[in-house]
Amino acid sequence: MKNKLVCAGIIFAVVLLCLSNFASSKNVGLLKVDGNLNFGEGIPGREIYSGKVIVKNIADKTSLNMYISGTDFYDSSSSGAACPDTNQLLLGNVAYYAESGRYNTKNDPRADEKGFVNVEYELGYNNPDYFEGTHEIIQIPGFALDSNEELTLLFRLDIPSACIGHFDTGNVFISGVTNEGREVSFDYPLSFNFEAEN
Repeated sequence: MKNKLVCAGIIFAVVLLCLSNFASSKNVGLLKVDGNLNFGEGIPGREIYSGKVIVKNIADKTSLNMYISGTDFYDSSSSGAACPDTNQLLLGNVAYYAESGRYNTKNDPRADEKGFVNVEYELGYNNPDYFEGTHEIIQIPGFALDSNEELTLLFRLDIPSACIGHFDTGNVFISGVTNEGREVSFDYPLSFNFEAEN
């Protein structure tokens, strides 16, 4: 029987809120986040998708420029995880689709044929390259998340052909920045657990 990877435990957190299946609502400053980030099962060499995450600008008369970044994922306990040869699951395996009103990543120049964009590595808010075309959630002129508008995100994990073990250290960051430079950031620590089945 063909080996199958089971994503047995995926944990996301928004600030201090941690749930094994994130299906809740959380307000942080100017943003509200709702969603379900359960990836379910997957087969080596194929793709799995999360539930939708909805980010809403709840600020009064304030537009937000939206950014995304992340880190690689690791096995912190040296439990024998391998993906395929080391305990490192590369961030390049994580991509997202985003849409807000008439804007979406299908028209983003970075997108693949399905409209998904790879998550880029975190550079830090003080690095000017963060704002120079690689980290915008939707890279289309004119896009900003206006007051009471929503941004919908769908994440995709491309599972390497050989990947097994527990990867419990790594993050995806979603940030909204006002025109005055005020930043509101969501930190999603991710934990993937892949088990091979015969």
